[in-house]
Amino acid sequence: MAAGKAPISGRIVIVSALWFMAMVVITIVEGDYWTTALSSLGLVGIALINWRGFKKHDREYQKRMERLDQRLGRNP
Repeated sequence: MAAGKAPISGRIVIVSALWFMAMVVITIVEGDYWTTALSSLGLVGIALINWRGFKKHDREYQKRMERLDQRLGRNP
């Protein structure tokens, strides 16, 4: 059975969310422009979209590998 995963995508989302929270704190404390925090929110959104794409690609890859394993007679 295929065991391919895309663990890096989850890490990207976590790091992006932490980055966004840090930008919000910096904006509140430093009095910077809100566009800094909003651009970071956009980064989080893009990361989530990519993460969903990675998950979909991973599921498709696993299905193809399982079909290949079955055709090659590796799975009983």
